[in-house]
Amino acid sequence: MAENKNIPQEDTARLMTDAILEKPVTFTLEGRYYYIYPPSLGTSMLAADLLKELHFDNQLLAINQQYEMLRLCTEQKEVVRRIIAIHSFQRRSDAIHEEKVQQRLKDFAPLDAAELSTVLLAIMDWHGWQDKLTKHIGLDKEREQRQKIHRIKENDSSSLTFGGNSLYGSLLDYAAERYGWELGYILWGISALNLNMMLADSIQSVYLTEEERKKAHIRPKGNVIRADDPKNQALVERFLAGT
Repeated sequence: MAENKNIPQEDTARLMTDAILEKPVTFTLEGRYYYIYPPSLGTSMLAADLLKELHFDNQLLAINQQYEMLRLCTEQKEVVRRIIAIHSFQRRSDAIHEEKVQQRLKDFAPLDAAELSTVLLAIMDWHGWQDKLTKHIGLDKEREQRQKIHRIKENDSSSLTFGGNSLYGSLLDYAAERYGWELGYILWGISALNLNMMLADSIQSVYLTEEERKKAHIRPKGNVIRADDPKNQALVERFLAGT
């Protein structure tokens, strides 16, 4: 059955490696190998409505994740099979081809609730990896600072910014312009996790005036000398004397 891909939260280095390599979950069924891939943006969009149909019990999920998965795979087995089937395809032509999806549903029919829950848990883990990596790298704090700087720039600047009101401008157009990728590759050729993490952690430089730095509460880079530290008394005296 499926490999155990439920990586401990503290093992973020291993998690990041698996995410970058887009390692699939592999399992055998009746002598045949199946691969469940980290979802691309296209796969995530196809599976979004199906995941809503599962009606997760968030309280139970917080207490016992595996038990909640087992409950869903028992009560809504067909929905779970379709979610897994969609995640077992990498190409758009397969994932949206209903005849191929139906064949994959037949292939997965022998899987019982326990086996389905193991694969579903791995899929749900993928959808939560971005939050874990974001916190591990420190992007959550950096995002808050970027948003603060953006508001200051927007209020003080004479320029206006339009667009970015939907997935078209906030992600698709931005990725296409930055990397030169075609829409098909953005949607199906790279995992949604790698796409989002690349954009979130991309190197960007923003020029701030001294006034803007003060508003954003950002100190200039350099050594900070504590004037109340007795060890710095001689240095402070020389600084005040201009020597």
